[in-house]
Amino acid sequence: MSIEIRSILPLEYEEAKRMWDVCFPGDENGFSNHYFSKRTNPENVLALFEDGVMKASLHILRQTACFFDTPKEIGFVAGVATLPLYRRKGFANMLLREAFRVMRRTGLCAAMLQPFSHDFYRKTGFETFVTRKIYALDKSDRHKYKKAYLQEPSAQRMLDIYEKFMQRFSGYRKRDIKDFELLLDEIACTRGLAVQSGEAYAFCETDGNTAVVTETAGENLTSLMAALLFMGFDAVKFPLPENLIIPDLDFAPEPFNMLRILDAEGFLQGLPAENGEFVFSIIDGEIEENCGRFRLTAAGNTVQKIEKISAKIKGDTAEISELMLAACGIAKPSQHLYSGHVFSGKAVNYAFERY
Repeated sequence: MSIEIRSILPLEYEEAKRMWDVCFPGDENGFSNHYFSKRTNPENVLALFEDGVMKASLHILRQTACFFDTPKEIGFVAGVATLPLYRRKGFANMLLREAFRVMRRTGLCAAMLQPFSHDFYRKTGFETFVTRKIYALDKSDRHKYKKAYLQEPSAQRMLDIYEKFMQRFSGYRKRDIKDFELLLDEIACTRGLAVQSGEAYAFCETDGNTAVVTETAGENLTSLMAALLFMGFDAVKFPLPENLIIPDLDFAPEPFNMLRILDAEGFLQGLPAENGEFVFSIIDGEIEENCGRFRLTAAGNTVQKIEKISAKIKGDTAEISELMLAACGIAKPSQHLYSGHVFSGKAVNYAFERY
């Protein structure tokens, strides 16, 4: 048995698409055609071959994400898939380990994904960093909220709304007008729905007579949801960040995006921290370069320098996932780096489904 993990060749691209369609059958409604023609390419696809046969693959999409207004180059990991006959052989874990090496080598300091199972990815150092609220309205709620006046969807206006809305969060992806043009094209290909008012927008899929909102941003979002009900839907389900509350309306919390630090030094640089020097140790079961003792120097409440040291100075010890939680401002008070007042950032982390 011979295992090889590598980026695919252009002539193997169609095979990678067939694997996607087998493993994600719900995407055959047009999404996979759009995704493979406009959003990815053979260089983004890392595949595992056993005896020359492609049996598992994943996609690495290079993105810029903002953490506390500091841009970071990250890899969005999409489409982690193993053909049904070859599952439970550890192929996905093998792929992820190689993906970590590839992303570090190309200058990416963190990896983000939307998991099918949070527990599965925790084993490789990922941890949940976005939790969102899922709200629902039905026809009986139509007259509780002022209906928004809908406009023709515009990529430029959506971008303006997105940028203004996301300024209050951390962990979100930077976008440009081309991204929204692609999103609108994707919605058209998948027979979804894009709606926009003067101050908000939403992308929706349909489940029977329910509008399932996959992304929404802007102000007066309940008015936009009411407009969907007036379009004839019996119900609307939509996500909101943790800090947005709709009075008198129940919600279900949903763990969402996960994040993993690939390069501790690169990720921490520029993030909020208490002024001074701090020493701590990091444990990372997958990436040896992240392991060891580090000295962090902060001035102006920002990490200015972080370096690996050999001196045996006492300090806190944290798993790589603990470090991410502390640095992103979402650690529990009992966790070492947070309780030691190293990282000072407080934020609501938020990101969207569509990449």
